[in-house]
Amino acid sequence: MNFFSSVTARRKKAAHAAQTATLNVQGLATADRLIELQHALHSIKVDIIALTELRWRGIGSLELTDSEYRFYFAGPKDSKGTSGTGFFVSRRFLKQAQVLRFEQICERISVLDVSLGQKTLRLFAAYAPPKTGKDDKDQDAYDQFLTNLAQPLLCDLSGRTLPLQGVYRAVLGDFNAKVGCQETNERSMGRHGFGHRNNRGEELVNFCEKHHLRIFNSYFKKRPGRKWTWRSNDHHTKNEIDYFIGQQDYTV
Repeated sequence: MNFFSSVTARRKKAAHAAQTATLNVQGLATADRLIELQHALHSIKVDIIALTELRWRGIGSLELTDSEYRFYFAGPKDSKGTSGTGFFVSRRFLKQAQVLRFEQICERISVLDVSLGQKTLRLFAAYAPPKTGKDDKDQDAYDQFLTNLAQPLLCDLSGRTLPLQGVYRAVLGDFNAKVGCQETNERSMGRHGFGHRNNRGEELVNFCEKHHLRIFNSYFKKRPGRKWTWRSNDHHTKNEIDYFIGQQDYTV
């Protein structure tokens, strides 16, 4: 089971902030499941929620009637696939902001551009491939996922290279990786990580170091019971695998 990982993203010297979160919706594909999710979020006051493991077919948006959210979805091509992503955006938040663009980058990544005054917040919803037990194929799939993510982070959506003036980028989602705690000379990690790092976690940290990103979950001092985002069915194993990753010049 996956839970929220939430931070407030605020650019240095910026006048606007957005309360964001990421949520694995565990294969949501039907109207009944969508209504159930809306009811579960009634007490959650978040501006933007990145959704992962989404099976909702097609690419588009819906105005939801059982909650205050607008639903942006980019589902998998295969009806049995669970690699889709999307966003819930609060209509309350949209009174001070405007959605400029929603697109699917690939089956596991979508992007939402939101105008905040003179600035644009570019959010990526990302769902990394889970492990299958086939080590070589798993490694290739994860490498390809990070390559697909790097392209829109380093370039604008037309393929032009950065810098993009006034465009602030962040990635939210399920990375199926355990980054653990900060190691020596790592700028991408804060002092408040959780658990132990695995191979995928090492690869994700290296990715963030290379591209000058921070894993903001690790910058919050919270009790251990508030850090984990995944729990095994028997409730004995808890890991943090969902992250908010942003530019190093964000403050949180």
